Amino acid sequence: MILETLCDVISPPDTPYDTGETEAWHEIEGKIGRALPSDYKAYIHRFGTGCIGKFVWVFNPFTGNANLNLLHQITVQLDVLHTLEEQFDVACPYPLYPQPGGLLPWGITDNGDVLFWQTTGNPDQWNTVIHESRGPEYEEHPGGVVTFLTDLILGNIESTIIPFELIDQQAPFVPAK
Repeated sequence: MILETLCDVISPPDTPYDTGETEAWHEIEGKIGRALPSDYKAYIHRFGTGCIGKFVWVFNPFTGNANLNLLHQITVQLDVLHTLEEQFDVACPYPLYPQPGGLLPWGITDNGDVLFWQTTGNPDQWNTVIHESRGPEYEEHPGGVVTFLTDLILGNIESTIIPFELIDQQAPFVPAK
């Protein structure tokens, strides 16, 4: 399982915060309007809320922190992209969720870069798209949350938006309440 590969690279906390109950995912997915990738749900169950490499945060639907709450951030991040288009004529080159294949946010960096799923096809086959915070650039990377994080920590992702040097290898995962 791909989650085990990530766990080999960064140790999950002994007591993760905000892991939620298995039954709660049905309610979360009902609010979003579609199923979420199984690797993401497994990640939340194993790691909970926290920071990867002192730089990347994965949104968690079970946290009370609005800045990290998946349901809250879906609205916030998509509203930002809609505002950029409507008020500043800066169009996103991808459709936005809930449009077919639309971008759906799943994380953020300390620089404000947003990580999205590209919701094309089966959720377990969604790819990751990064949008830089201070510019119009987008990058597409194969794989969902766990594949992306594993490749990022290992330095297997070539990105001008999230350079490998920004990931603190001495603090691969720090739990947060």
